[in-house]
Amino acid sequence: MRRTGSIAALAFALALTLLGRAAPASADTVPQPARAAPASPAPASNLTADQFDSWAGLGENQWLEALEEGCVKTGTAACKMTNQQAHKLLSDTQKLTREMHNEIMNNPEEVAQLKALKKQNTRAVQLLGGKAVATISKFAKNPAVKNLNKYADKIGDVAGHTVNGTYAADGLTEATQVSISKAIVYMVPVVGDVWSLGEAIADRDVESGAVAVISLIATAVAFIYPPAGAVLATALAAYYVAKMILGFLCAKERDWIAEPPGTQQELFESGADIRWETHRVAGKDVAAIIPPTGAVKQTLLLDSKWTQYNIDRKPVKYSLNGELAFSSAGYPKSVTIWQGGRQAGSADCAQWSNPLAGGLGSTTNGVKILCQLKSTATISLGHPAIMVLEYKFPEKSPCSGTPCVPSSEKKVRLSVESENKVTVNLSLPFRYAFISSLSEVYASGEITYTQMEESSEGEEYFVTESIRRLELGKCYNFPSPAPEVKNSTDRKATVWHGEDCKGTKVTIPVGGTASSAGFESVMVG
Repeated sequence: MRRTGSIAALAFALALTLLGRAAPASADTVPQPARAAPASPAPASNLTADQFDSWAGLGENQWLEALEEGCVKTGTAACKMTNQQAHKLLSDTQKLTREMHNEIMNNPEEVAQLKALKKQNTRAVQLLGGKAVATISKFAKNPAVKNLNKYADKIGDVAGHTVNGTYAADGLTEATQVSISKAIVYMVPVVGDVWSLGEAIADRDVESGAVAVISLIATAVAFIYPPAGAVLATALAAYYVAKMILGFLCAKERDWIAEPPGTQQELFESGADIRWETHRVAGKDVAAIIPPTGAVKQTLLLDSKWTQYNIDRKPVKYSLNGELAFSSAGYPKSVTIWQGGRQAGSADCAQWSNPLAGGLGSTTNGVKILCQLKSTATISLGHPAIMVLEYKFPEKSPCSGTPCVPSSEKKVRLSVESENKVTVNLSLPFRYAFISSLSEVYASGEITYTQMEESSEGEEYFVTESIRRLELGKCYNFPSPAPEVKNSTDRKATVWHGEDCKGTKVTIPVGGTASSAGFESVMVG
């Protein structure tokens, strides 16, 4: 959405681009993200409904940019709105939805008629929806809403569409509003072109008319699916439905599934967070700790999240149906994938000689371990997973003593499937350490520290917390400033007056205690 002018004023420049003619560049131009075509053709009316999760969490500006693009493709009545009118859509919808809610609750006659509708035991909830819309629009003070009375049956079809959903039995609440909104947007095309309808019933005022249509649908939903014992769902819950309808109308011409990331860099910039769990050994971060037996248990952390790189894109989804190739092990004892507290996959591994030694995943003598992953895990926002490898390290320590952290890294290649089944190959090298005992990695004992808490009555008091199994040389931040820290480990400890072991510091000997206005971090060893 541009900052000045109307959506219609943009059509010429954008149309030139679609026709293959160059338009002058502008600092105000909004780049359109690359998008992959859907695997099979989908009706334009349902394209964005199918992609609800991709656009629903984005901001108003992204919705309005999509509306802008849709104007070039369809030329709907929405394109007649000015930029100022377009930016009022959400606030005006919220205002009208709240006003309609208050009007109903403050009008005993209207409440009585609505309650009577439910006592009629109407067979189809869509018929109930039509009658509810007719009643609400009849009593409405807003002229545009009143003019929607003649479209009551169509709007009722949309409002009553969620009857078969199990979530509807609980009514429209904060817990069900997302599921109900998803069902509603699938039915919005039944009304037809909401923008044109809005223009027709509001005397050529597209914005006011569309706001009326959207608010009426949402208010009808609030009546059809109230929480137990209520006449209507809350105005806030109704507004959420209205907001999602508006988002759908703005976004329905765009394919919101971005071009799937095809490289490691693109995958990471799309929100993927894939890294080895590391431990601090001899001042280095290592992923594999190798005891005298050579038995290694190594963990790969897999997540997807919002980062500084994917602010305009929902965190990527990817699955573990590819391959794992590495050179740091003999034949693996096991490869196990865990997600959501259960085992979500494993791997079939094979070992063979590669005449072209030295490639990724090959040992110096040309032996490669290749594992075919078999997993149901799909990593997405809020759904991380881990992969645990157990194997015997094939090499001996090059050092005369321990701990020993060689300067070289071991090579690992992991292939995953990003959105739309695009295979992405990831290089995940790691460092490793040879040890004689775990005492070279962890301190024995614990660090205890005090924290201030507040009772339900508002009284402050101190509690004692502890950190056990501390890695030597690793920094630990306290949850909040600790006025007292006791070192009950077998190594000296250092505390800092800043997070991440920065700022002024105090050394605490074995068995010692340090007191201050507040320590924020600690390191042992």
